[in-house]
Amino acid sequence: MNNKEVVNLKFTQENISLNLELSDNFNTEHPIFEELAFYLGALEYNHQKDSPSIHLTTLEKLEILCKKAREYADEESSYSDSYNEVRVLVNNDKYSLDTPINLATSYDDIKLIDNNLLLVKNDSLFGVVDVLGKEILPIQYEEIYLLNHSVVLARTKDLISLYSKDGVELLKDLEEVSENYNPFGANDDYYWLKKEGKWGLFNYKLNQIIPFRLEYDSCELVSDKVQENIYIQVTKNGKCGLINGLLNVEVISLDSEIESIVLSTNKSYLVIKKDNSQTPISEEELNKIEEKIKYQN
Repeated sequence: MNNKEVVNLKFTQENISLNLELSDNFNTEHPIFEELAFYLGALEYNHQKDSPSIHLTTLEKLEILCKKAREYADEESSYSDSYNEVRVLVNNDKYSLDTPINLATSYDDIKLIDNNLLLVKNDSLFGVVDVLGKEILPIQYEEIYLLNHSVVLARTKDLISLYSKDGVELLKDLEEVSENYNPFGANDDYYWLKKEGKWGLFNYKLNQIIPFRLEYDSCELVSDKVQENIYIQVTKNGKCGLINGLLNVEVISLDSEIESIVLSTNKSYLVIKKDNSQTPISEEELNKIEEKIKYQN
């Protein structure tokens, strides 16, 4: 008889939504994770002998995955006891909420996006109401989704606004919003927001870290030692470089031959060229470049 125990952890992505499915016996303390760590460690060791400048090991990726899974499970647990019952009535392919406030209002579609918020749709536009039918955001947006558990993103044809779940406007007139996952998952994620052609960096709670001043096609956080430096990979017109975001200085000039710049270890970075060649550069070398730039200015 096959006495086999299966532990499932499955991520699926649909458009911008990331879903996680866990088996009932999922537990990061399960012996299978220790065995997997040994296996991946050996696998990574053999791989690194041929590629010594790997910037993120498989084992580290697994640690991040497990951390995200634990966070997800904790969040689901904290919300599981606070979900409200919502009754939706259907009549002639129209949907309405069975509440005194909203009974007379019908929609083309109703979808639960939070334990207290509903995404409603009429024609091709979206709005948000709470489970009692109270309007949070009017039906005038082309796209609405939860940016995180406390922020709602609403997009019109031209601009983006960010709201609290109570409908309070937090930021408006944004051109782009991009989530920057923390390189090693040690802290909360960051958000790149673009306004008037310039990028700014904000933390998970939308507190400003770098103002709207970076005029690049794209920005991606490489390291996040906020008290010391913030190294950012930037691209513009097909070229790639590295800046210190706090000092607002370019430490690796924009170069059309550079494919990407990544964190290799805690104190060094890797410049990857389009011809697949790789050049390591230490944080000490970057600091010397910064000092030289400050001296010249």
